[in-house]
Amino acid sequence: MSGPRPRLRPAELGGNTNVPPIPNRLLLALSLALALLVAPITGCQPSTVRVQLPLFRSGEVDGIWLWRLGAAGYERVCRFDLSDAYLSGGREVVTYLQTCLDGRPASAQWQATVERLPSDPSTVTLVLLHQPFGAVATHRASAFNGAGESALSTSTLAL
Repeated sequence: MSGPRPRLRPAELGGNTNVPPIPNRLLLALSLALALLVAPITGCQPSTVRVQLPLFRSGEVDGIWLWRLGAAGYERVCRFDLSDAYLSGGREVVTYLQTCLDGRPASAQWQATVERLPSDPSTVTLVLLHQPFGAVATHRASAFNGAGESALSTSTLAL
């Protein structure tokens, strides 16, 4: 794929300190408005995860954590590291890598189109490919950057 590679950061939160911090009001907005929809594909093929991010600006969101409901509550399972948005083929896109904590190697670099809400161009939707593993379970998400992480989304999805 063409375009810049996502900035890779360590698995712990924090990561790239060159990214402006997420203001508390943005963290609150992300926690309240992070909407998830899923269109599963059968078999071992990737599923799509639709994530809506209010107040998205290039560089303000480093990535998304996908959390799976287990016996002890929600646990991190996969991290999506996002590049800054850029133009490719006349459309705004981000590239990303999926890294899961179950020992699988990182995904190939994928690309997602940035869909801006016409009434609020700072709110975007990204459709990310996700390689599910194991039995179907309930998931939630959070957004992060170098300054911290949003609360878990109020929306859930089954993957």
